Amino acid sequence: MGYKESTSGSIFDICILKEKMRKEMHLVKQSISNEDMVKQSSSLCNKVEKTDFWKKSKTVLLYSNLSKEISVNQLIKSGLKSNKIVTLPRYNSKTGEYAASAISSIKDLSIGIHNIMEPLASCPEIGMNQLDLVIVPGVAFDHNGGRLGRGGGYYDQFLKGMNATFCGVCFREQVTDKTPQELHDIKMNIVMSPDGKVDFDLI
Repeated sequence: MGYKESTSGSIFDICILKEKMRKEMHLVKQSISNEDMVKQSSSLCNKVEKTDFWKKSKTVLLYSNLSKEISVNQLIKSGLKSNKIVTLPRYNSKTGEYAASAISSIKDLSIGIHNIMEPLASCPEIGMNQLDLVIVPGVAFDHNGGRLGRGGGYYDQFLKGMNATFCGVCFREQVTDKTPQELHDIKMNIVMSPDGKVDFDLI
């Protein structure tokens, strides 16, 4: 699976390709059993914990997974245990934007406006310039660091201008040859699947 023409053509064409891949990946993820999702999530987290970029990181941004999305709860617990500053996105209804808020315990999470677990309003916000590692979910990732999101553009806006290492994480079935990309799409520095670090094409 992949779209080699993804970086050319009109924005309209690229948007069509994105929606097509989202529908395809939805079917792919539906085919993964719950048991396999748990196993893949555990394998991914174990591999991330062994990397230098995880060991050296001090302030990390993680996320609460949606249904049929790889879980990084193990990394949240591991980060807290190793005294990292662990942050997750929290939606600010006043600004309509997300901010990184630090937690000291899993108990600091509650269901947010988009039905996603996020830090409580009492959790302190951390400046984007303090983050040195961001673990990013997605619908699909490719061998050039390309990421396909859900279509809301939240992460692209959130990550814009941030000086941190971006690590995309996904099930092995979500790694593809090429993802449709627009100029505003943020590329990952690293992509990890349960099989380990995804090799990038040298282009």
